[in-house]
Amino acid sequence: MYEFLSQHPDVFMSPIKEPYFFGKDLTNRMRRLTSDEYLALFDGAHKEKVVGEASITYLFSSTAAREIHTFNSESRIVIMLRDPVAMMYSLHSQLLFTRVENIRDFESALAAEPERRKGQRIPPDATIVDFLFYRRFADYVPQVRRYLDIFGRDAVHVILFDEFKADPEGAYHRTLQFLGLDVKFRPPSFWIVNANRILRNDWLRRFLNRPAVKQAVRAAIPNYPLRQQLAKRFSSGLIIKERRRVAMDPQLEKHLRRELRPQIDDLSRLLRVNLPQEWAG
Repeated sequence: MYEFLSQHPDVFMSPIKEPYFFGKDLTNRMRRLTSDEYLALFDGAHKEKVVGEASITYLFSSTAAREIHTFNSESRIVIMLRDPVAMMYSLHSQLLFTRVENIRDFESALAAEPERRKGQRIPPDATIVDFLFYRRFADYVPQVRRYLDIFGRDAVHVILFDEFKADPEGAYHRTLQFLGLDVKFRPPSFWIVNANRILRNDWLRRFLNRPAVKQAVRAAIPNYPLRQQLAKRFSSGLIIKERRRVAMDPQLEKHLRRELRPQIDDLSRLLRVNLPQEWAG
């Protein structure tokens, strides 16, 4: 949705996806953007009707909703929710790719969560440590409720990933309506974004993560947003390749769906919609 909204002539989206500016409660080992650096992301905005950004941690954070409201009480919130079991499995794969996670077996990574909440078994390359708390990430009810309580239902638009995947044009149309934008515009096509990825060259990634190399890059390119954009382009060309994700163990999936069923029922009542039957198994 970030990619598709970015193409709308009346929308300006931050050139850096997921700047993670809000959410001061999260354990973030990355250098946070200063207020000036964050605002500078939107220097390119001119006559657009909507200006925004997309950071997935804002939903999980217990303070981001209030921080965003303090920053701009008239913000419009778009939330996309995915089947929580599929989301956890996908998140684990993504964290392996970014080296935030070092336990390759998904079930073992789930089992490590209690220790990790105590600060144990945290991978050395973990940036936002809270990503490793898979079950907490999948507990959507308190996360969505925070935004409904703080902004009100009229200012919060919830998209179900299943509906977006089945009918991206329809989901896009409804999102444009919510944002008060021209619904006649369509991107050239609705393509697959964020396919499963693995490292093509792990040695190169480790080399680029060395403190001395990072320091040299920071000295050569002091502008942080520009440095992030260039790093993304470089990585996508030389380090990354796409590969279909191996299916989750059926018994583990069955166990997780049984475990999360009460949360799914609560979420259905909160959103006042019937969630896809697959979510509850």
